[in-house]
Amino acid sequence: MTLQFIVLWLALSGLAAAVPLIQRKSSTFDLEKMTTLFSFGDSYTTEYLDLPTMSYPDHDNVSSTNGANWVYYLTQAEDLTNWDLAYNSAPIQNELVNQNGTNYAADETLYSIWVGINDVGLLLTNHNSTASLDVLMRRYRQLITYLYDHDARNIILINVPPVDRSPKWGAKDETASKMHHLVKGYNQKLLKMARSLSEMKHLRVIYIDAWAIFTRILDHPHQYGLKNVTSSCPEWRHPEKHDCLPIKDYFWLNDLHPTTKVHYHFAKAVQDFLQEMN
Repeated sequence: MTLQFIVLWLALSGLAAAVPLIQRKSSTFDLEKMTTLFSFGDSYTTEYLDLPTMSYPDHDNVSSTNGANWVYYLTQAEDLTNWDLAYNSAPIQNELVNQNGTNYAADETLYSIWVGINDVGLLLTNHNSTASLDVLMRRYRQLITYLYDHDARNIILINVPPVDRSPKWGAKDETASKMHHLVKGYNQKLLKMARSLSEMKHLRVIYIDAWAIFTRILDHPHQYGLKNVTSSCPEWRHPEKHDCLPIKDYFWLNDLHPTTKVHYHFAKAVQDFLQEMN
């Protein structure tokens, strides 16, 4: 097999620490060789690319965070051409990876997929969530196969963060418990599916544990310049109207989305790990 499968774990020393889970090397991954990042996902990833003009709007005019998101921070830090094809509320489906068939140099192109948050949200009231998660994983694998058939050889898979601790689902213990169970089940199945991709020749899968990264920040907020990790300000553009803390002190921008500061720390953890793979 020529898969290099790596999991980003968190050690007690901080976000940048990582331990390989499985590693079968056919070649050394070199982040400095990467020139392009294609990103697929939902509101955690989208930068609202305007297809007619092929341009991104100003960060202040988007709603999913109060500034830049992790894709922007990562591509700026590594000087990568940024093709952010994510869009709001995207579940696992065809449109996530509907490309025009143009292939990029395989050894210079990264692909990232961060989905699942909307899917587990939809499954919250589904009494047969295990079977539904299996269906999602089969669809997910089909999409990865599509990318692979279009010469994708370096694919980042990001699991679901602890959204059960968000204001949207964390306010009620029963709801938070159900969501926690769903997120755990989804992430376990995603990891299992990622391991099974070893049959794809020359494919390198990098599994990023967003759940662990977010949990580290939520459990140790002061280490990351945060003061409130349980609620959000009703109007983040004008926090003074609601006697809120400065928005830079919040983990959550609204009931489900993290602030740009959290995106920065997440991007830094991903960047540090990718650099350590060199």
